[in-house]
Amino acid sequence: MRWAPSTSWTSSTGMPNCSAVVVSPLALLSRPPFCISMAGNLPAKWAPAWSAVWNFVAYFVVGLAVANTVAKVVHSEFSGVAVIFSALIGAITWNYVTWWVGMPSSSSHALIGGLIGAGVSAGGIDAVNWESVQKTVAAIFASPAVAFIIAFVAMYLVKLIQRLFSVHED
Repeated sequence: MRWAPSTSWTSSTGMPNCSAVVVSPLALLSRPPFCISMAGNLPAKWAPAWSAVWNFVAYFVVGLAVANTVAKVVHSEFSGVAVIFSALIGAITWNYVTWWVGMPSSSSHALIGGLIGAGVSAGGIDAVNWESVQKTVAAIFASPAVAFIIAFVAMYLVKLIQRLFSVHED
């Protein structure tokens, strides 16, 4: 499968993350530029501004909890440019492999895996903060289950509203 705007590339690799990385110079190496616009939702010229605004807003609304968790995967005495670069190489490679075969994957979780691998390689098993990794592993399993429950309830409510107000699909 080759990348083209008509393929489902954005949905198979995490569309929410796509707009977050579009303004990053590394994004141009790891993803086709302006991938939010490839879904036809936003003109390419607006993608960087859109991403910048929502990433700025997210800082004030959500804070830095996720960034802090990711930053603490490898203990600081073992972390450095080589570890970060190796983690990025691992995550980007995995993203390309999953993209190539059409398998959905999480870029964030790939980055965590890359950090674990690079950390263990740099300083052994003690280089990794396993408490931080546990949070990510819990999220990997909880996310689909929680999303399933919320979507199930949302669909039930939508159908109920459709019936009450005689609203049809078309």
